Amino acid sequence: MPYKQIEDRKECSRRWYLKNHDKAFASAKRWNTRNKEKVLEIQRNYRHNNAVSVRKKANRYNREVRNEYRRGYNQEQRDKYPEKYEARRLVNNAIRRRELVRQNCWCGKPGHAHHEDYSLPFQILWRCPKHHAELHRKYK
Repeated sequence: MPYKQIEDRKECSRRWYLKNHDKAFASAKRWNTRNKEKVLEIQRNYRHNNAVSVRKKANRYNREVRNEYRRGYNQEQRDKYPEKYEARRLVNNAIRRRELVRQNCWCGKPGHAHHEDYSLPFQILWRCPKHHAELHRKYK
């Protein structure tokens, strides 16, 4: 069956594939097992030529997995330490409403809010990330 138009050939191949999907799949699997070296070379070339797009797809998948894990972890922490969650929520809302202004650490860098006592949410020590981490190491 010679086809004059490439679109006709593609359409015919697509129809055959839809009718014979299992046969096509089995044939491809047989070819892959017989030509492992060639398959590896094709995969290497594909990864080399499409490195950025492959990496983006992998990162997107990893990001989705990380976000799903993070959502579950954050919910566990909220359930486990409701007083921490409530204190943080109150401070963040006050900052957003401009009732509370972020201050600098004693070293002059922008500060993070650190609670000594979560039952007193507005008694805050403002520490930069470095000094905030030092505070937490001191408590452990």
